[in-house]
Amino acid sequence: MSRIVVYFVNTNEKPYKMKLHQFSLITFLLALMALSSCSKRSELLDTIPADSNVVALADVRKICSELGITFSPTGAAIPGELKSKLGLNDDSNGLLDLLGRLDASGTADVSAVAMVYYDDQMVMTLPVESLDRLKALDCPWLQWGDDSEGFATGTLGKDLSVVASDSQLWLLDVSPKAASKVKSLLKAADKQAVGGIDAIARSLTAGKLVNMAVLMENAGEKDGEEENHDALLASTWSLIGINVDGKRLVADVSMVKGTGEDIAVEGMQPVNPAVLSYVPSSCSMAFAAGLTPRFNWDFLKLLATVGGDFQTRAAIDVAVPFLSSIDGTVLAAAAPANDEAFSDPDPSNWNFIIMAHLSQEKIDQLLGMVRTMMFTSGVSPRIDKDGIMVVPQYGMNLYMGNVDGYFAVATFPFDNNRDNSLAPVFGGKEAAAVFSLPSVSLLSPSAPSWGLDVKAQFDGSKGQVELSLPGSEGSVLVNLLSLL
Repeated sequence: MSRIVVYFVNTNEKPYKMKLHQFSLITFLLALMALSSCSKRSELLDTIPADSNVVALADVRKICSELGITFSPTGAAIPGELKSKLGLNDDSNGLLDLLGRLDASGTADVSAVAMVYYDDQMVMTLPVESLDRLKALDCPWLQWGDDSEGFATGTLGKDLSVVASDSQLWLLDVSPKAASKVKSLLKAADKQAVGGIDAIARSLTAGKLVNMAVLMENAGEKDGEEENHDALLASTWSLIGINVDGKRLVADVSMVKGTGEDIAVEGMQPVNPAVLSYVPSSCSMAFAAGLTPRFNWDFLKLLATVGGDFQTRAAIDVAVPFLSSIDGTVLAAAAPANDEAFSDPDPSNWNFIIMAHLSQEKIDQLLGMVRTMMFTSGVSPRIDKDGIMVVPQYGMNLYMGNVDGYFAVATFPFDNNRDNSLAPVFGGKEAAAVFSLPSVSLLSPSAPSWGLDVKAQFDGSKGQVELSLPGSEGSVLVNLLSLL
């Protein structure tokens, strides 16, 4: 193919190529667009209370692009197969239609859409160019009503209230008090906005598909504005960023103070790589964490109290003293024993190994409890030549005993010379997990044949989860939704 290059000629200077000039201009324009988008995100955060339970900032335009949804002046075009998988109701269709018209007309920047959970209310909000342009949209789902509290109000579909100013749009559950709720939201943001907590605001505007900040522990509301700001800086936040990286869906997680200072989880230490050598290569799922007696297990009691019955709570009460004495690595790994393993979670369909580093005293107590339970139920375990208890259970033998200072249970004999690929994932980490499914059709005959791989790592205050679909084609988001 021939190429045309245009020269600008000046008698006093050398000619320059038009291409370089165009490239510089395009780069400059892109930089301006990026700065404008960043500015809109920052301004949006200034309208959100800093003590909101959850704040998420999503690039809806990019998410929809990944899903194959296209925006136009007539709304949003959703691929037929995706539409059937999502099972969209009228409210969802109406919301996508509105977002499509907002974006295509330039009335709003849907690359910066915030979701806020504040005062037991979920609110979606985004900046708009003007109220007149918003009202001029020909969206069949959007109906305007009377003004209230100085805002334009209306409904989107049957179940969403619309509240708008000349620069911002809010969507929330339908309510005659929707405008009052938005006014209260803005009043709280005037006192202290999340945009004023610099470290949290930087995370929320990091430019990923979704950035989320969860206020895990509020240091307490104070009377004065300055004191309240200091309290929020001392509070604990969980920051989550979700992005698509090629064929992978990646989520980064960190725990920080409002100042941005990392908060390491107390009671953790690196996983001992030596314990990984007991895991067979056939194991398709594995988890390991390095713990110390300072690790706080109270969350188990809380979960049991909220969702467990009496037996569950009793079992947790018995288990916690043993869990609290773990000083080293705890590991669990499993592999399917037959083709029915994934479709039928019966223990007899799985091979597994569980190991926890405990004191000799605790191991002896646990083994004594097991022996008592076995004899009570009429089962007589035998002891092999290595001092390992062999218990017939689930149609197989369970091997149980003290293995190199670990309380260990497995469906196969213990051997620390096994080959596996866990070391690169678990090495040097305080916690890690892997899950590999060769084909999701193992879960359901109608599911696709491609696989599912999940890898999670945690170290100090930071963690990352990666999900990939080996053998799949196209967008990872679309393929994930196809499993619904």
